[in-house]
Amino acid sequence: MTRAPDQAAEKLPRRDLIWLALLRIGVSAGVAMFGVMALSDDDYARVTIAERFAATAHLDPSGTSWLPFPFWAMGTAMKLLDPSLEVARLVTAALSVAATWLLFAAGRAWGFSPRRALVAAALATLTPAVALLGSVPVPEFPTAALGVFAIVTATAPDRSHAPYRAALLAAGAMLAATLSRYEAWPVAGVLAVIIWRRQRSDAPWKRAALAALPLLGPVLWIAHNQIAHGDALSFLRRVSSYRAALGPGQENGFWAYLVGLVGGSPAVMLAFALLTVASLRLPDRQAARQNLARFAPWGAAAGALIVFLLAGQLAGGAPTHHPERALLFVWLLATLAAVDLAAFVRRETVRPWAWMGIAVAVLLAFDYMGTFSDRGVRREDEERVGQQLRAIVPRGERVFAATSDYGYFAIMAAFGRPADVAFDSHDPRFKSNTTLLRDPWNATVRLHAENASWLVAPSTVVFPLALKERMRDGPLVIYELSSFSFTQP
Repeated sequence: MTRAPDQAAEKLPRRDLIWLALLRIGVSAGVAMFGVMALSDDDYARVTIAERFAATAHLDPSGTSWLPFPFWAMGTAMKLLDPSLEVARLVTAALSVAATWLLFAAGRAWGFSPRRALVAAALATLTPAVALLGSVPVPEFPTAALGVFAIVTATAPDRSHAPYRAALLAAGAMLAATLSRYEAWPVAGVLAVIIWRRQRSDAPWKRAALAALPLLGPVLWIAHNQIAHGDALSFLRRVSSYRAALGPGQENGFWAYLVGLVGGSPAVMLAFALLTVASLRLPDRQAARQNLARFAPWGAAAGALIVFLLAGQLAGGAPTHHPERALLFVWLLATLAAVDLAAFVRRETVRPWAWMGIAVAVLLAFDYMGTFSDRGVRREDEERVGQQLRAIVPRGERVFAATSDYGYFAIMAAFGRPADVAFDSHDPRFKSNTTLLRDPWNATVRLHAENASWLVAPSTVVFPLALKERMRDGPLVIYELSSFSFTQP
């Protein structure tokens, strides 16, 4: 009988995790029903890279500036299950659930009760930015959650009983984060300083070793670029050259991140600001300042990230679309801090603060309207064509995807065999006038050159009789090259 309370305490977090998983899955389903399946064609490109990794594993799956950990995770799942767009979305859902659990774990590490940690993780999941980024195959949400878990765990108020465990957990999470997104790198630097300062009783070499662990990811990636490309910063130069090739008008502007900091998640930032002011107006201002001082390391991590993004913007290495997604780490930290502040204010005063909740709720509604006014890229036609190719194209036969834009990535992702697809790249760094769509009457010659016997092309283009129409779906048509054309001189 004396163990009943402990057993109940063990069951509660497990039940909370189930509720959080159901909430995250429901949010993702709602986003999909709203019509948002991908932010950009980059999402489909990431899926094709994971499919290639499932077929042939490489240390650097993309061979470009993209960091490898997300492809390792998704590609491994595809290796075990199936290299397909459906599995990519299943992995996305699973990683989003895991990221939500990480937020719950961060709250518990900070000292939240299970119920308060549940509320914090649920509120974070319901914010529009997290709802969106956790529903499409991009690594921003898992990366931000890993970073939040690392910083919160390392700065938890009482870790005297397990200092090494906290440092190792934080460093492990940060290793995965820094090999997923570059915005985790400045956070890793702050985490290294935090670990160094909190291990004061250790020998200098032990402190240095523990503090160096969060920086392992960036060091390994820079070393890899030096070995593989002969340039330690080749990833930065790739992004800069791509942005330059896009030409004028593609810049997000120096103030994009500062404006996006509030505009990207106004409800979260307003709640945090109002609760900060409310706590400072309490009778015991010294206690309020001491409570706020606990968030100083969080503020340092958020500030380092913002400075890093602004510097990247000036250097031409910032993202070319949806720049505010790199700020997700800041918004997640602000959500946890707001929940903590709300509990502090409620504990220290009996004054009603209902007006604050109403203001945040109204702003959250407008936030949803603004976030989902941009439904990302729509590639339903390309996805259907890719699935049709998957059903009718035998193994060993190749397809040429001739599209007027980057839609071929969606076709490849849905087809599930990217190594069997040829295409004309639309990369602005490698412009060419000798595309198949510019010279359709020589399409058979191009197909022979690519060893392809199938073609996907717009329905508005007329091709030679040697190409037999096999399937038509909206604006795209699937052709098969007649067998007799292979015997022609």
